[in-house]
Amino acid sequence: LIAALVPLYGVIQALPVAEFLPPALLRMQDGAGALAGSAISLMPDASLLAALRMTGFLILLGLAIALSTRRERVALMTRILFWGIVLQAAWALAALQLLGDIAPWGAKTAYRGVATGTFVNRNSLATFLGFGLILGAVLVGRRLTAHLDGQVMRQARNPGRFERLGSEGVLVLPGMLVILLALLATQSRL
Repeated sequence: LIAALVPLYGVIQALPVAEFLPPALLRMQDGAGALAGSAISLMPDASLLAALRMTGFLILLGLAIALSTRRERVALMTRILFWGIVLQAAWALAALQLLGDIAPWGAKTAYRGVATGTFVNRNSLATFLGFGLILGAVLVGRRLTAHLDGQVMRQARNPGRFERLGSEGVLVLPGMLVILLALLATQSRL
């Protein structure tokens, strides 16, 4: 709730309330006050956009908190995010190797010869792919430790590693490989 004050203050800055405030609060150096007009902010449009962006972040935070309250939702969202990142990695590799190093919006003007996927810069893609590797490790680790909960032990007396992985885990490993290959193709310092 305290964080909600930030976008609210951004909206207040963009409102035409400067004429109602004491002049001592509005004094600015170098005549910049004339640019503000009747708003407190020098750039009311930027204040509104920042307020909208912050509101979106707060809504995303609320959704993440609501999602994380149920274990099955977390597991489903982890799978969805992981496979979405695998698709992004596959696109990045295909665009680089098979389609002549293109971007979805046309010819690339920067980062030629490295994977960028649908991102403008390779470091952003590398960060995104890093999240995918973490999610893949979570999915594989969850399957490998499932025998501690007795889930896999009912299926086999002495399960091997691949038996403990199950069908999902065996599919996640090649997905992680695709992500790793795309990560290397970004040539990012990350």
